[in-house]
Amino acid sequence: MSPNWRLVLVAVSLFAVGCPGELQNPDRFPATPLPDCAGNIDVVADIFERRCGTDSCHAGDEPAAELNLLDGNAFENLLGVPSTQCEGRLRVDPDDVINSFLLDKLRGPEFIAPNCGDPMPFLSRLNGNEIACVERWILENMMGADGGVPTPMDGGTRPDAGAVDSGAEEEDAGEMMTDPCDPIEGAGRVVCMRSATGCSAVFTMGGTSCEAVCALAGLTCTAAYADADDGTCTHFTDMAVNCNNDDMGMSDHCICGSL
Repeated sequence: MSPNWRLVLVAVSLFAVGCPGELQNPDRFPATPLPDCAGNIDVVADIFERRCGTDSCHAGDEPAAELNLLDGNAFENLLGVPSTQCEGRLRVDPDDVINSFLLDKLRGPEFIAPNCGDPMPFLSRLNGNEIACVERWILENMMGADGGVPTPMDGGTRPDAGAVDSGAEEEDAGEMMTDPCDPIEGAGRVVCMRSATGCSAVFTMGGTSCEAVCALAGLTCTAAYADADDGTCTHFTDMAVNCNNDDMGMSDHCICGSL
């Protein structure tokens, strides 16, 4: 082969490999890794439902801040939707997820502007890992089907268990459903918020106390407040009462264990 032909072939080869293609949807594939989320945390079931979705908060026909997290459309109710509490803020900003109003509300008061509401959840603040799980859940939903990123739990999509076989998946799901506060639920007693180490609850019958209610779950009453006496979880944080208060009051709000 003549030297001239060799030069032509080399030039063609360089042209073929030297011009990288472009992703059709580059936003679906982030330049930085997704936030780490330790543990098999299902964001919808373990955070939204247990920590945010009580009747007096983000569930039901009249959810707080007009945000329902348990109607099956949690992501749609967040992404690009203006906050009803803070003018000019989006609940989840698709162009700046990490600085979204939702994540600021979870992080704490130092991230919330004046007149933009209180940190949430109200009685059971999330730790750093749980907040990272919420951020990851948002990003995964934005990318759709994980954008090719393998995860053991899709932050709310429990059936997608990856490499876990069906038997192990059922065992994991069983562990996730273990709730130390289940024994409290019953006639005249309602669990309001839950965590792995405690819960808040309200009793609506006289002749008992928060001390007795918490003891049903083997937990210690750590605080008690006057309830609104309407059978809901609405209570008054500036009206503390004794854990052993059994003066026939119709309703008290109990903090059992730690939230």
